[in-house]
Amino acid sequence: MIILVRSNSGKVGKMFFTEPFIEGANKSKAKLAQEFALAERIATSEVVEIEEYYDTNAEGNAGLKKGFFGFGGSGKRISKRVFRFQGSKVKNLE
Repeated sequence: MIILVRSNSGKVGKMFFTEPFIEGANKSKAKLAQEFALAERIATSEVVEIEEYYDTNAEGNAGLKKGFFGFGGSGKRISKRVFRFQGSKVKNLE
């Protein structure tokens, strides 16, 4: 994708973006929209219960030792995200 950009000096130039870059930007936009929707829901609910656990570790190694080549790795992933909403602070206008 090519996008025309204008610098502060008024010059017009072209910027080229690859598909992985565009996909990453779209994922970021979707996550941001999701967080805004969540914040709005939290703001308009009377009771909110939130449980979040995040822990991501990763370790890897490779090398040559005493004539032997080896590699190894380990990983740990804990993630949990639970939201409970009750009631609404917003009144229905009917």
